Amino acid sequence: MTPVIQQSVRFRTTPEALFDLYMDSTIDSRSTGAPARIGRKVGGKFTAFGRQLEGKNLHLVRGKQIVQFRRATHWKKGDWSTLVLTFSRVAAGPNRRLTRVG
Repeated sequence: MTPVIQQSVRFRTTPEALFDLYMDSTIDSRSTGAPARIGRKVGGKFTAFGRQLEGKNLHLVRGKQIVQFRRATHWKKGDWSTLVLTFSRVAAGPNRRLTRVG
């Protein structure tokens, strides 16, 4: 069975800022210190962490959800994971739920 990792994390920022952290090449590059090229549309491809991560956007709702098919480039050729990020505003600040399948 493929493991599922589920995590909820609260940040003191907006859901839109968290969305941009993942979906804006400049912001991602600045935050990780490594080059990123991110297509901002469904079907768009991306690389991050200096091409150590690659993938494709499956579903995007600005400030609400990102679903990506992704893999570390050192993984076996057919190994991929699905990342689901759901952003929501909560009383103590935005909440990000991270679900990784595979």
